[in-house]
Amino acid sequence: MRAVVLSLALGALAAGMTMAAARPLPFEGDHLQSDPMLLDAMESALGKVRLDREHDVPYLAGYSVDGRTIYIHRELPRSFAGSRGRVESDRFLALHEIVEKALENLPGLAYQHAHQIALRAERAAVEAAGVDWREYDAFMQKWIAQAASKTDRVPKDLDLQPYRDEHDTELLKKLTPVQQPGVPAAVSELGWLAGRWVGRWNGMDVEESWLPAMGGGLVGTFRAIEGGKPAFYELCALEPEGASVTLRIRHFGDGLVAWEEKERPLAFRLVSLRPGIARFEDSSDPPERLTYRRLGRRAIEIVLEKTADGKPRRTVFRFARP
Repeated sequence: MRAVVLSLALGALAAGMTMAAARPLPFEGDHLQSDPMLLDAMESALGKVRLDREHDVPYLAGYSVDGRTIYIHRELPRSFAGSRGRVESDRFLALHEIVEKALENLPGLAYQHAHQIALRAERAAVEAAGVDWREYDAFMQKWIAQAASKTDRVPKDLDLQPYRDEHDTELLKKLTPVQQPGVPAAVSELGWLAGRWVGRWNGMDVEESWLPAMGGGLVGTFRAIEGGKPAFYELCALEPEGASVTLRIRHFGDGLVAWEEKERPLAFRLVSLRPGIARFEDSSDPPERLTYRRLGRRAIEIVLEKTADGKPRRTVFRFARP
């Protein structure tokens, strides 16, 4: 089982993190089933993030919106007495959060599924280190009960998506007032959207076009044509906001009548940015998500995820250069 978990964990890390140049594998020939290789992979992953122990973190551990910081509850002991000696636990807990965050960035993957894979990776690493999983889990469960409800010093950039997906509304009420800036980024990092993109969606011809960056922002349009007539239009703007970027959208129908109120365009903050992938969320609970993904040099995909009538809905738009 450890071989499968290791493959899943490393695949998630490769998809969700910008990795430094790979170093030679220290354990040639047995890298799919080697406990030393698994522990080496864990240490390599830990070297890509910053570990923070200065805050209160619901459920003991979490991650920043940009995935660069792993937060562990400031009151959680760094080790516990196991039957085989003292166990340093931070590295296993941090590995769980790294894998979970990498998987959370995949459009359409439920948090519960990401959590399951991350938990298996955590357990595999614990057992590879010769630690009894039952002792480790009992230690964690004890501290979840003791410390997880404290929210006096929650990180301002803590990713709230796990709590939204778990529908922990009471906890979200406590956390939301101190949340949450978008991920640090510049509009220029989204310049790959510029140009004209065309496709088909729901029986309609659709087109999205973005002008080159000017004045610090990007401006785009979208139109849907049904039966040779316009069905609706969109005006979009990617604008700097603080150290991050906000996507604002207005819809228009016949006669350019706006769907949204005059001073209330739809607003989505940037919550994740990797090469060729940008994800935005609005402030609703649960939030609506828009993910822009570059598919090679001549295609893009836009995924809208929302909840309607209590059920998750996912709409995919695919475009190519004409």
